[in-house]
Parts: sequence; C-alpha cells; structure tokens
Amino acid sequence: MLGTIWLDGYDINASMVDSGYAWVYRFEDNAIVPGYIKYESAAQKEAKGLWADTNPVPPWQWRQANEKPRKVKGKK
Repeated sequence: MLGTIWLDGYDINASMVDSGYAWVYRFEDNAIVPGYIKYESAAQKEAKGLWADTNPVPPWQWRQANEKPRKVKGKK
C-alpha cells in the first residue's frame, strides 16, 4: 500500500489486507508494514480473497508482463 486510508478512525488498508483483497507493499522506511504483514500472512493461511487463487500474481508483476509500449508525442 502506498498510502493509508482512514475512515472514522478505521484503517481501511488493514481491513483490505486482512480480508485478502490487497498486497502489502514492502519498502524499507514503512513502519506500518510489520503489522500489515501479519494480516497478510493470516489471509494467506486462511485462503482469503486473492489468496484463494492457487497462483496469485502480484500487481507489479502483472503490470510488467502486460505493459504496452507507450507512444511519445512528437516522436515517430
């Protein structure tokens, strides 16, 4: 997750990860990641959401595999 979404004091990101509907975005300076990883691990063990798939593909891998060439204006 690149940003944290709060609604009435409720961490929507944590709920999405715990339900198996989001991947944890891991990077060095993210202090929240350890808590989210715990939720992600539980969702994996319980085969919730995307973890019900036998081979879920992380979004960054899917984007890389399905990237279309981009046109640059003014260039041929």
